[in-house]
Amino acid sequence: MRVILTTKPAVLFAASLLLLTAGCGFSGSGTNTEEAPVASSAATVALTAPAAPGTPSVPAAAPSVSSAPPSSAGSITASGQAGVIMPDWQVVKRLPQAEAWSGIPADAVTVSVERLEDFTAGIAITFYTLPGDEDYVYADLGTATAHYSLGSVGTYNYRKPEDLSAAGVSAFNSRILKITGGLGANLALSSYYKIDEAGVPAGILLVDTGHTREADIDRDGTAEVISAHGTPMTAYVYRWHDGYAEEAYINDALQADSVVLREDLIFEASDLGESEVTEYRFTPEGLTRQHP
Repeated sequence: MRVILTTKPAVLFAASLLLLTAGCGFSGSGTNTEEAPVASSAATVALTAPAAPGTPSVPAAAPSVSSAPPSSAGSITASGQAGVIMPDWQVVKRLPQAEAWSGIPADAVTVSVERLEDFTAGIAITFYTLPGDEDYVYADLGTATAHYSLGSVGTYNYRKPEDLSAAGVSAFNSRILKITGGLGANLALSSYYKIDEAGVPAGILLVDTGHTREADIDRDGTAEVISAHGTPMTAYVYRWHDGYAEEAYINDALQADSVVLREDLIFEASDLGESEVTEYRFTPEGLTRQHP
């Protein structure tokens, strides 16, 4: 069968041009989509605990959502300096809370009490459980004149004194309070608070991405917070920037399955099934290869 075209060549040419432009994305509708942020790899079950019975006016210190501005972040690709990888810094949105209250309920079971003299006002942290509640461990911060509910600080399965700790640590160019509880096997929940001269706490950082340590990872004279967890190992760095805590997922920045922080503060990055390990140093500018 023959098909006879009777349309004029000029009309055919115009129709073909319209089809081509419509199929090549020239209509002005771009594909500018944002990448989804990296999700936390850790459980957050202890962050939404109900309020302690008998204290209806005080929530169980579920973490607040920071009103911080958008991230000051760089990109995951190399920065302007040759060989420097800039982590994608994101503002930490979930913060621990502290609410003034009358003190722990009379029927609470005290797990342990830790008294700290690291701050101008001496404080005492009381870890406790509640009858009928087999989900969470709670904490109270007491001063000479007031009490503050810190809400849930860990899960009930990790309610032994050795599973819970309170300490004054140096990070973010300040002396701050660190509360640590258990979330699961080899997984911790760390809550950080600034304490003013009267002993009033203010939550500044909540970390559920692994066990934490404080160290001057970028060697600028101020300690950051670093967390690590899992197999393969994941690593996060937390810094204080423009009045807010920010986090960077180091595995993502290095495009590596496993990232391990050595005692000498050098990151070792590797991929599953590969024997090659690449060393990186963390600097204020970004990550650089230790032996390029």
